[in-house]
Amino acid sequence: MHTENMISQALQPEALLIAPKALAQHLRTLVDNDPSTGNLTLMNTCLLDQIQTEAIPSSIFHIWLPLVSQHSSHFVPAALRDPSCGVRRPGIKGVQRRLFRGPHWKSHGWDLLGGAEGIKDILEGLPLAEVPLLIKAISAHSAFFATNKWYWIASKNL
Repeated sequence: MHTENMISQALQPEALLIAPKALAQHLRTLVDNDPSTGNLTLMNTCLLDQIQTEAIPSSIFHIWLPLVSQHSSHFVPAALRDPSCGVRRPGIKGVQRRLFRGPHWKSHGWDLLGGAEGIKDILEGLPLAEVPLLIKAISAHSAFFATNKWYWIASKNL
């Protein structure tokens, strides 16, 4: 409970409404103090709650998601399903920058998003304008683009 109170205090709007560089340092310090999944989840929930109540701008999530994704990629798929465009957009960037890069794209991206069915579900939940952005983010990895799975998803959603 003590950690939860500390996190709540550290993530109050007045502590977050600062210059982007200072905000990134503030969040990095909080993460470095306790990078456990439980703490990161608590911080993520606190930020999302404040974004949804409009206590803080969603632009804060553009700084938060890349930082937290260095410790756990599971925050990216959750961001893709969020009702706020300001949360989904960094999620889409995270797909391209973190999930579908390198030789482990299948386990770090494809499998994490739930395979063909999971990606299809995510695409169906996105506003139409964001569908091509996510497809482009996924297909940016040439090894993925070459698989037949890509064609199945594209044929079902476009």
